Amino acid sequence: MYNLQDTIAAFSSPAAPDAVYHIIRISGPSAFEIINSLSPNPPKFAHARLTKTHLTIDHELSVDVTLYPFRSPNSYTGDDLIEIHLLAPICIADALLKNIFLASARPAQPGEFTARAYFAGKLDLAQAQAVAQLITATNSIQLRAAHLLLKGALQSKLDFLLTDLLDLISLIEASLDFSEEDIEFISPESLTSRLQSLESTLNALLTNSLPARRLLALPSVAIAGPSNAGKSSLFNTLLARPRAIVSDSLATTRDVLTEILKLDSTEIALFDSAGLAPQPATVIDRLADSAARDAIASADLVLYCVDASDPQICAPLALFNSINPRACIFLATKSDLPAAAANLPALNAAFSADFLPISSATGQNLSALKSKIASALAIAPETTAAQLITLTNTQNLALNAAADHLTQALEAAASDNRPVTSMLLHAIYRTLADITTPREFDEAILSRIFSRFCIGK
Repeated sequence: MYNLQDTIAAFSSPAAPDAVYHIIRISGPSAFEIINSLSPNPPKFAHARLTKTHLTIDHELSVDVTLYPFRSPNSYTGDDLIEIHLLAPICIADALLKNIFLASARPAQPGEFTARAYFAGKLDLAQAQAVAQLITATNSIQLRAAHLLLKGALQSKLDFLLTDLLDLISLIEASLDFSEEDIEFISPESLTSRLQSLESTLNALLTNSLPARRLLALPSVAIAGPSNAGKSSLFNTLLARPRAIVSDSLATTRDVLTEILKLDSTEIALFDSAGLAPQPATVIDRLADSAARDAIASADLVLYCVDASDPQICAPLALFNSINPRACIFLATKSDLPAAAANLPALNAAFSADFLPISSATGQNLSALKSKIASALAIAPETTAAQLITLTNTQNLALNAAADHLTQALEAAASDNRPVTSMLLHAIYRTLADITTPREFDEAILSRIFSRFCIGK
């Protein structure tokens, strides 16, 4: 699968054609030697954490870089690791990476840096999967769920279960080994009580893990449109609370706000973002517009809002033509205002779409909007985050298998069949321990897990 003795290298930052800031990561036994071979004045890494130097591109050109060295075993991968940070066109960064390959490194495979962290014991399997979820997260909800997993939240909860299981197994085994002695290591009543306590703890873990899995699979819905089209009012009305600032002033919303909205049949991650602008005037306006467009691009469904009381529809139409949503519901907002009804036919004709008239002030058609959202998402394409949940579902299957064994163990204990009870508890322990630290794992399975990562991660 992976040769852990190789030195590997790859871009750790997106290698976009217009990018000027790049990060190249090198990990392996030859990492420091490779840097020294490319530097006219080899840096001294013994004590420095951050080193500025320049590396050779060809006999006429070198590039200034900042090096972040990490000596084994105190690195992400457990190997010697260096990150090269440079400001340069992509062609220069590409040339530097090619020189690193010529100097004995090989291109890293997808997920190979994190795979090395796993094999070095830096991460358990659940944490490695959390890295993939962090990379592909498209909203703050997914980031929080992945961050909890990366912090080892699952492992810490499993540790309590495993400790109790070991203690209980030892007491049952002792009672079997000394069955002819007049010693009661654990009474039938105490055994049943402790098994029930384990069952409650396991069920609580299953219940509490559902939100994290659900959040990663939530379909995302973005509210979009020009400034002052009633987007934030709609956001607040759907949530039934004042989450976003509402004002008659233009460009009140700057950042992307994310909340969970419960519908009758599902839940969604709902986004409110800045109004789209044809030509943002300031740096802040450009950042807000860029964040809004990123949210729209990643959303499964867009609610495109146009002020129905405004007869000027050219600007909203031009803005809509500048985005490319996967799926869209057109909303004629502020439909309680006098001019709205008269403008609606022209709006439908201009967009060649059927706008749903809504009003955050009166609640007009909000129930119909929720139904349309649920209907549209039923045929929406799967998101990358939803596909990643397969790994977490594997953990969920293991937890459910352990819960089934525990139910059987309670039945065996009720009939005082301690050998079977012990056997089932051993099976539960192995199942739970394998969730984050498998005893044996087929290489094909590990390859499949890490192949879902980006190259350079």
